[in-house]
Amino acid sequence: MSRGLERAALPLPSGHFRRAAASGLLALLLAAAAGCGLFDLREAEKVQSNPVAFDTPTDPWIALRNLRITTAAKATPNFERSMTEDYKFRFDPFDVAEDSLLWSRTEDINALDRMFGKTGTFRLTWSPSDSSYPESGYFYYKNLGYRLVYRRSLSDSVVIQGSCVLYFRQVGQQWLIHRWADMDDGTAAPTWGYARRNPDEVLGS
Repeated sequence: MSRGLERAALPLPSGHFRRAAASGLLALLLAAAAGCGLFDLREAEKVQSNPVAFDTPTDPWIALRNLRITTAAKATPNFERSMTEDYKFRFDPFDVAEDSLLWSRTEDINALDRMFGKTGTFRLTWSPSDSSYPESGYFYYKNLGYRLVYRRSLSDSVVIQGSCVLYFRQVGQQWLIHRWADMDDGTAAPTWGYARRNPDEVLGS
């Protein structure tokens, strides 16, 4: 018999055997832990690994795109990032009483939270028409059409539709929404302002 075969036939030293046995035991313990979900990712960690896209709004049209993506993701914090500190939302006069036409940024964010808390999905599309830079550092979209579809199920959806004037103000390098003046567009669909104020009526409880 060759020297190589003689070495292969020799028993393992006791130290090697203990390390091999320990490695096998460790593998069994890891398999059991994985089976009981010990190393499963927490839900919060999954959310953090897939953040909602938000591009720095260095142009007003980027802000519109951010709002479209934010609405689909129901990510209210990104809405808030798109607004100036003194942002105001103005309702269509036909939607509310005269003494409650304006909402602050906080009131509007709270309303969006209630809407986005619904279990269905949202899909927003914009229809830009006229726009202008009235003066340095300011911009607006005039008669900006929007269509927001809330889908409760495959066969059940609600259409929210209207137009608005969005006033932007440049803050540093960012274009942020300074005023949102909501308007009825003459269709039978409720405006986004009305849905903000009456989410259970429009979207269902």
